[in-house]
Amino acid sequence: MGSGRSGSTLLGILLNLHSDVVSPGEISNVGRFRRGKRPCSCGNNVHTCSYWSSIMENWEKLNTHESVNRTIEKGLKIENFKSPRAWFKIIFNYPFQTQYFENYLQGKYNFFKAIKEESGKDIVVDISKNPLRAYVLSKHPDIDLRIIHLVRDGRGVSYSIMKKSNRKQKPFWRAALYWVVINRISNFICKKTKNSGLIRYEDLITQPNETLNEISNIIDVNLQTVMEKAELNLAQDESHIMAGNILRKSKSIKLKLDTEWQQKMNPKQLKSFRIMARNTLKKYGYALRV
Repeated sequence: MGSGRSGSTLLGILLNLHSDVVSPGEISNVGRFRRGKRPCSCGNNVHTCSYWSSIMENWEKLNTHESVNRTIEKGLKIENFKSPRAWFKIIFNYPFQTQYFENYLQGKYNFFKAIKEESGKDIVVDISKNPLRAYVLSKHPDIDLRIIHLVRDGRGVSYSIMKKSNRKQKPFWRAALYWVVINRISNFICKKTKNSGLIRYEDLITQPNETLNEISNIIDVNLQTVMEKAELNLAQDESHIMAGNILRKSKSIKLKLDTEWQQKMNPKQLKSFRIMARNTLKKYGYALRV
């Protein structure tokens, strides 16, 4: 949970090294993936990937085809964290909306169940960053939800966002504001739910063993084998990650801190970010000046 461009794909790949864990990517994107608009990391789409085809088939057996479609459609409204109305409905839970939410939650639960059955793993790591989605899933009595609030220095996040959207010429302040708001909301959700914790991207890269030990305490899983592998170049077998950054398609991964933003951001951008996000930078232990 947290902002995009914070290392969630890498974290998912690391946790996927554990024998009891499966990390299928940003599964909040299941709607676009199911329509064939997002390829699996194996190179196929959902219709030609045997792994995901089996999961979708099992999901429909648990829910029916139309019920799966309704679950996906409901998710677009219920999980819209930019909508004050969506937050209001979830937090105050209108009496006449109870059945609506229960049906949606059961559909999501069955999706996780289908993933567990196909993978043969007991733990599903969803690297979707949406804090409202996390809060909604915490309401299902049979989902043992553990939340990792993953934070990266907002200047690195903002630079990465601006670099990706360079052709669209989005204003810098929007990326900075997004980082502040999404992390403040994520912090609020952590306070509202059990079994959650804060992890910094920079610590995951520079102190992997210590950071993985913190994660181990949050998810109640011994990650010793992952720690041992994290010290080496990570070799990925064929994976089936539905969404995430380009890293999900890499065959070999080395933990390396991305500091490009420190050389490429100009003084005006750095000052602008410092003014907008001063308190949030300090909250997560980042220096105001770099």
